[in-house]
Amino acid sequence: MLNIFLCDDEEAVYDSVRDILQRDWMAQGEKGIPYELTYFSSGEELLAHGADCDILFLDIEMPDMDGIETAGRLKKQGDDCIIIMLTGNTARFKEAFKIGALRYVTKPMEEEELLEALGDAKNRLVGKREIGIEEKGESFSVMEKDIIYLMADRNVTVLYTKGKDFRSQVPLKEWMERLDDRIFFPCHRSYLVNMAYAEHVQEKEVRLKTGERIPVSKRRYKEFLHRFISYETNYR
Repeated sequence: MLNIFLCDDEEAVYDSVRDILQRDWMAQGEKGIPYELTYFSSGEELLAHGADCDILFLDIEMPDMDGIETAGRLKKQGDDCIIIMLTGNTARFKEAFKIGALRYVTKPMEEEELLEALGDAKNRLVGKREIGIEEKGESFSVMEKDIIYLMADRNVTVLYTKGKDFRSQVPLKEWMERLDDRIFFPCHRSYLVNMAYAEHVQEKEVRLKTGERIPVSKRRYKEFLHRFISYETNYR
């Protein structure tokens, strides 16, 4: 579930964004990522709630507290989300980048521009999903981006992460279905690698940034190289 917030003093803007997102989601069919859109009519209202979301569409020009001040206060109170600024005044776009906004969308909004900004934001979210792991009756949670690689070891799957290693009873094939295939690739029948950690790919192995070397099967090398280049281009 993708949590999207919109903060704008014009409710008509909310109606427009809601309709655009709904059309886009329906057009994607089964590939569409479920989302929830929450509306706030002022910066004060948003700050009181907290920006516990993935993506925030934030209007620059609002009465009392504008979007620039709102974003600054969100950062100070520890809220971490991707911000896309909405503005009819392009003279202020430099201010938007000073507070860490990813993009800005001009008003009146064009559907193509809004969806392009949303696509960029989604790409930045790759690897930020939390994954649950069961080990010896205990439950753990790690972010996808912190999983370096997985290895099938007889009847268990070993997950090597930045924090610790886990031994899971879930087979590697099922982990392949659970994890985001934009960043994880089965370079070998016994290995699933997070391409964020791949440093150099060659025919028989991939060298990781951790210094480890993971085997690459001959039949998967070309596709792995293609996917690695795609990752470097779109998500790095």
